[in-house]
Amino acid sequence: MRNPSLALALLALPLVAFGQMKPEEKTREMNELAALRKVQAKAKTTYLKKPKDAKLKKAYVFETVRLGMRILYSPAMDHKTQSAQARPFFVEALKVDPTNADARKALNQIDMIDRLIKSKKKSG
Repeated sequence: MRNPSLALALLALPLVAFGQMKPEEKTREMNELAALRKVQAKAKTTYLKKPKDAKLKKAYVFETVRLGMRILYSPAMDHKTQSAQARPFFVEALKVDPTNADARKALNQIDMIDRLIKSKKKSG
C-alpha cells in the first residue's frame, strides 16, 4: 500500500463518524487495539534481535505508527487521554526512523492540540 496513513485514516473514519459507540462495538474496538498492541510488540522484539535488518526496521516502524494512529483516532478511547496514550508510539517510531513523515505529522498535531489546550486553560 502506497500511503498507509491515508488507509488508516479511512479505516478510522467510519468509527469516528458515528460518535457514541454501542458496548459491543467498544469491546470489538478495544479487542482490535489489543491485537495491534501484540503485533507491534512482536515487531519490536523481532527488530531488536536484528536492528540492522532494514525490513524488520520498516515493519517495526510501520506497526508502531499504525498503533499510534489507531489509538489517536479510536472512538473507544477516552478522548481526554488519547493523545497522551498515542504520543509514545510516535516518539518511539521517530527514534528508530527520524524521517517517518506520518509519525512526525501526528506528533506535531498532538503538540499543537496540547498547546491549544494549555493556552485555553491560561486564558480562561
